[in-house]
Amino acid sequence: LVRGASPENRAFLLYALAYAGRADLADLNALLRERDSLSPRALALLALALQRTDRQTVALDVARRLASLAVREGGTAHWERPGAEDRKRLIGARPFAPSAPDAEPTAYALLALIAVDPAVDEAARWLETSRHGPAWRSTRDTGAAIEALAEHARLRGVERASGPVTVTVNDGAPINVPMDGGATR
Repeated sequence: LVRGASPENRAFLLYALAYAGRADLADLNALLRERDSLSPRALALLALALQRTDRQTVALDVARRLASLAVREGGTAHWERPGAEDRKRLIGARPFAPSAPDAEPTAYALLALIAVDPAVDEAARWLETSRHGPAWRSTRDTGAAIEALAEHARLRGVERASGPVTVTVNDGAPINVPMDGGATR
């Protein structure tokens, strides 16, 4: 299953399999041997898979390589997919355009680095500021960003937040739900 896929897809599959406790160590080792040519997203997913399979020392080495690839600017840090600069130049950066920054590589990097690198606060700031309205560029970006920001908040001691939340589904009327930091109905 994993061997015929691209390195990018193998990294995601191994992350999912490791999360379920089913990752094959031979497949992880094969991908690990390719670490110098992996994208930041694939490196982050590999580091997460290694962490989930109790290979902390190797995961830390991969995380260090990942941290060295961060793009730092204005007090933020993010990771881009290969070719991101070319897409920006050719199409122009617009919200929700194919050239808009991907949140997914940064979200997975934040999850991989959360316990070992100070860049995580910068990455969390970048994710917070790269949102376009209520979401990021894609559903995949949004899911990864929410997971990473929730874990970052949890590890920083933010258990529950309070304030108003507005929920809109499709074209329905917005529903305002007050959040007081406790359980909701």
